[in-house]
Amino acid sequence: MWTLLSVVLAIAAPWLVRRGWRRLELSRAKHPSIAGHARLARRFAALLPYYGYDEHQFFACDGPPAEVIARRRGGFERLAAELGSCAPASIKFSDSLAEGLSDAQSTDAYRVPFQFRGHLRDRLRFGSVFEESRGVELRDLDRRWSYDVSGSYGVNPFGYAL
Repeated sequence: MWTLLSVVLAIAAPWLVRRGWRRLELSRAKHPSIAGHARLARRFAALLPYYGYDEHQFFACDGPPAEVIARRRGGFERLAAELGSCAPASIKFSDSLAEGLSDAQSTDAYRVPFQFRGHLRDRLRFGSVFEESRGVELRDLDRRWSYDVSGSYGVNPFGYAL
């Protein structure tokens, strides 16, 4: 039994050493940051607890006085109401694209720090689909013109370049 195992190991050893050496060369060729090793980064991230701010923490995360919290909340609610009511067609169409368009998913996931994401996603609704551009201006599906201040998220793969 031991002789058979020794023979198998003797035959497999050069292959294992060669494969291990090639893997080491590949790892060394990658960027030296932890981002270069996605599997390792995911393992480290899994050790950290996820948290998100509730509605109170969303407006009070930096410990401001009560009057500042109230002003923040009021301003945010006004903005959410205005954006939600003035572009219903754009919002509806953008929502229909979200499941199948990776750029929309990435923008939704990374436009703000993760702690703020839940409350922002629930309350601040806006469309991200446009049907016409004119220089730096965009027209949405509700026929409203606005300036393109998107920070080139969609400009690189799809958008308008001056």
